[in-house]
Amino acid sequence: MASVPKPFKINVSPETLSWITERVKTAHIIPDISHLPGKEWADGIPSSTMQGLVDYWRNSYDWRKVEERINLTFNMFTVELEEAGENIELHYVHHRSMREGAVPLLFAHGWPGNFLEVRMSFAASLF
Repeated sequence: MASVPKPFKINVSPETLSWITERVKTAHIIPDISHLPGKEWADGIPSSTMQGLVDYWRNSYDWRKVEERINLTFNMFTVELEEAGENIELHYVHHRSMREGAVPLLFAHGWPGNFLEVRMSFAASLF
């Protein structure tokens, strides 16, 4: 039997963020091996690209801003469901269209995707 839906906000713990920050601070980028021009990605992400990503995460990325934007943008909920004798906490986003007679849309995604892949410009056209 399903429980009553509960409002949900993302709130990553300070401990988790500290753990992630420490991992980024101590990231070690291995040197590239030699590749022919145009084949730099043949064995994975080039170290120069990876270093740029690490620098961005070290110096610019602000999870709390992203978390706030997600929480302000989406009406999120959780509901407990029982399936095959197992309790599942289902997280979902629910928005109602302001347009009279709008066709309901159910967006379901698989791993490793998520609901953030739906661009808000697209979603805005539906509401």
